[in-house]
Amino acid sequence: MKGSVLVIGGAGFIGSHTTDELFGRGYKIRVLDSLHPGVHFGKWPEWVKPQYQKIKGDARNPRTVAGFEAKKDESMKGESRLGR
Repeated sequence: MKGSVLVIGGAGFIGSHTTDELFGRGYKIRVLDSLHPGVHFGKWPEWVKPQYQKIKGDARNPRTVAGFEAKKDESMKGESRLGR
């Protein structure tokens, strides 16, 4: 295992492809996603692998991200905004 990566927005199109690529290269994957109701209907999509640690939360909330920053080797941002 190479290390861990926190992928913000990892349940979305770009983020999910990023997580799969990194996982294939030997990284431990942690996915932080808000599971926006307009996109994911509040549920984890089936393409987010069970081997990934899944965290439902908003990356704009400093308390959500603060706990993860100390526990990862790298982070990737694959999120996009819907609406606003």
